[in-house]
Amino acid sequence: MNSGNNIQFSAYHGTNTANKNSILAQGHISPSCREDEWVGSGIYFFVDEKTDAAAIENARKYALYVHHFHQNDIAVVMADAVIPHDSFLNLDTDQSQEVFQAYRDLIIKAYIKKIREGNASREPFFVDGKKLDCAAINKMCEYCNIKAVKNRAYINFVRNKYRNRDGETLGASRIPNCTILCVRDDSVLYNLREAI
Repeated sequence: MNSGNNIQFSAYHGTNTANKNSILAQGHISPSCREDEWVGSGIYFFVDEKTDAAAIENARKYALYVHHFHQNDIAVVMADAVIPHDSFLNLDTDQSQEVFQAYRDLIIKAYIKKIREGNASREPFFVDGKKLDCAAINKMCEYCNIKAVKNRAYINFVRNKYRNRDGETLGASRIPNCTILCVRDDSVLYNLREAI
């Protein structure tokens, strides 16, 4: 939702009861900073521009199937995200995707040059596409002072339910099934509370 110079979302974070209580007591959610995050380092939420119910359900499924919290212990924390237009990266638009790919290509070319000159070995994120994407988004966001990134993504909410004999996950898709919002600067979050 757009409002003046800001973009606003009701954002939902799936967790368990103990984490929810800690989040609400501290007024803060710790960011995810692994090197293979979907859209860089930050606090991950689910959003949906059509209905909050879909975002809440995705937050619940994430807590259950990805974090493996017990079904009776799942909690959802919500926040109002108010992000200045010039600090928001929407990776669902053609223009943003083109800029991202160009930036990613520059990173690849720079590392290839370093490798050829003998100044670098293959970096772990250079070989792994997820790590390369995460590193590229992090660098892009740092350079452009981005406070939040939105992206439609596919999350295999039932990945541990369906595995073949070799333990490989079945049913992964390239077609998005949810929208994630990665908040890089928690100053854009307001009214942290339990979702009802």
